[in-house]
Amino acid sequence: PEDEEIQIRAAGRSVLRGIDVSEHNKEIDWEKVKASGIDFAIIRCGFSVDKEKYDDKYWRRNVSECERLGIPYGVYLYSYAQDTEWALSEAEHVLRLLKGHKPYYPVYFDMEDKSTEDCDLAAIATACQESVPPSHGRDCQTRILYHAPVPP
Repeated sequence: PEDEEIQIRAAGRSVLRGIDVSEHNKEIDWEKVKASGIDFAIIRCGFSVDKEKYDDKYWRRNVSECERLGIPYGVYLYSYAQDTEWALSEAEHVLRLLKGHKPYYPVYFDMEDKSTEDCDLAAIATACQESVPPSHGRDCQTRILYHAPVPP
């Protein structure tokens, strides 16, 4: 869910605190976020296929504010991919929006939409993973795909 705090265990420190943000959060006061002790952000860049109308409306602002304030960030795309062709377009969507940016954390493909539950998620995940170079996300050698089973 949006506004949910993310926690990551790290060596030498029990917990890093982060936030998951998107256009649903509207305009964020990133100065307040930094002052609150948040260690990182995972920013939604968009959803679905590579069309500008599917870019997150606050992507540019959120990423530029994190970069300006030195807040490490990762990126996610909310996926609706139902086949590998669709997945490849979603990967292109992420790559287009990442031009000129270097997230510290990985690129995530959020694969939890109910419309994808009967699809070949392994093939879709492989297509996404093979299309986004590991250099997008300096802490990880692999890209991460997130899938939450849809409750009955």
